[in-house]
Amino acid sequence: MKEKKKIKYEGLDEERLLARKIFKYVLNKWKKPSFKRISMHLDSKVALVEKNERSKSFDKWLKISFLEKRKPVLIPLKDNTYAEEVEGSFLNFCKVQLEEGKLEVKLVKAIRKKGYKSIVPEIAIDLELNPLFATDRGDLIGKNFLEF
Repeated sequence: MKEKKKIKYEGLDEERLLARKIFKYVLNKWKKPSFKRISMHLDSKVALVEKNERSKSFDKWLKISFLEKRKPVLIPLKDNTYAEEVEGSFLNFCKVQLEEGKLEVKLVKAIRKKGYKSIVPEIAIDLELNPLFATDRGDLIGKNFLEF
């Protein structure tokens, strides 16, 4: 086997200064990422929702597995009546986030898309430059399009 030789390169002071200026420019131009409102998106490999049969004070358990085997974290959940009434089925996916100091668990439900029902049978559109569109009802859409 051939051994690869590692080449060590130390940049000149001018190159370092130029690289610093470029990096500083990029950091000032683009927003830095913020992780203040980050949330965990967990699928069935990590989190399972199980029905609660032990207690009457809550309806479900969210069972989250961590690195230690056979020591899951169980979070009690109550049913959301609004979400239960909507047609569809809950997916094996949940979102866990900290919102205003409270832990929120959101279960994801797959629902069918409803078909589009038009309110009026037809609509007339006038194509102009300022505004871009004008409808027969008097709606003006894209008022500042020419300036944009």
